[in-house]
Amino acid sequence: MRHLFQSGYGDILPAERLIEMVKNPQSQGGRPRGQRSGMTHDYWPVQEWAYDNGRWGWGNTEGLPGMFMQNQYLRTGDRDMYFFAEAMARHERDVDMRHDGLWLGTGTRHGVQHWSDGDHEERQTTHSEFRYIHYLSGDMRYRDFAKLLYDRIYTQRTLHYHADHSGRLQGLLTYWEMTGSDEVADFLHRYIRCFVVPEGIVIQPTVAFPAATRTEYDATDVNDDNMFFWAFGGGHALLDYYELTHDEGLKQALIKCADVWMAQRTMGAYSNMRKPVAFAARYADNPKPYREFLAEWMRTAPVEVQTVPHNPRYYSGPGAVLRIEVPVALFHITDEPYMMTVMDGDPKLSSPLEAEVRAIDAHGAGPYTPPLLSWQSDLDRPELAEYLKIKHPQP
Repeated sequence: MRHLFQSGYGDILPAERLIEMVKNPQSQGGRPRGQRSGMTHDYWPVQEWAYDNGRWGWGNTEGLPGMFMQNQYLRTGDRDMYFFAEAMARHERDVDMRHDGLWLGTGTRHGVQHWSDGDHEERQTTHSEFRYIHYLSGDMRYRDFAKLLYDRIYTQRTLHYHADHSGRLQGLLTYWEMTGSDEVADFLHRYIRCFVVPEGIVIQPTVAFPAATRTEYDATDVNDDNMFFWAFGGGHALLDYYELTHDEGLKQALIKCADVWMAQRTMGAYSNMRKPVAFAARYADNPKPYREFLAEWMRTAPVEVQTVPHNPRYYSGPGAVLRIEVPVALFHITDEPYMMTVMDGDPKLSSPLEAEVRAIDAHGAGPYTPPLLSWQSDLDRPELAEYLKIKHPQP
């Protein structure tokens, strides 16, 4: 699944801005430090999609696209969707996730080539990407791989980082479902409780393994909306765990988390906090305020309404549109089942958003015209010779 649409990356200072800063040094040696003002993207692909751009090539497990495709098959019964989801699950299990050696317990991020990105993290082993395909296909290789990670990684390595918690929560939840083991159930229960605090949900606790006990956490991580927890598997796992166990402590913590965001009224267009609010809209003693909050939010959230045009003429080519340059929309599509099941129906769009949707369907957007790809040529000027010269002696 492609990862970047109509956008560049890699920030640099344009030549004129750099000349100005060299004339008026603001840091040691005339080299600007920490300056973001006036920065511009250095690389713009000539296509709509950013082909061959290292980490911007493919999504792999990021944002749980595999879970989305599996759920889409369950919703539609479309055989083509099943085979698509099955092939994707096998690829992620056997190519993107590592099975032994130094990187066992991690995967590879979204390089164009399968091993082109140097980022290897536990979040890239999230089992949501093959969870339902295992149940649908009966392919036991998924269970063998889950057991390998359970035995050698998930019950052994201490964790702190929120994204890693996403991978491990999904891994332990899936392995418990696969085995029905009381031992795994107890282990998972102790781990889940590490995220429950009196104020709500802490997304980045330090958890010691194999004890599966929380040793510390930072107050700033309580009810934080970081996508690496809520959209990369951690948030989904908490909600699924409650559906399977009806753990009262987890229920109250999720509702408190929702209350924080309800009080702040800070859910932006691409908020990651919709899961706890949708949860409270189903399970709170008085769900009405949460449902009204979601309905009002969805009236003005464009990514929920129209990720791509309804008109296939503008899927690609001149006028092609995607609501956000990185398909973070996928991160949010996996939330929609939680939200729509507590709504009375499709939300009524605000008048400006409805007009925008109709305009995009009728006319698309302007053609993609990336800036000229100059790389460093604009910097080859006499005024910058001192700044650009080699600072280290050559062998």
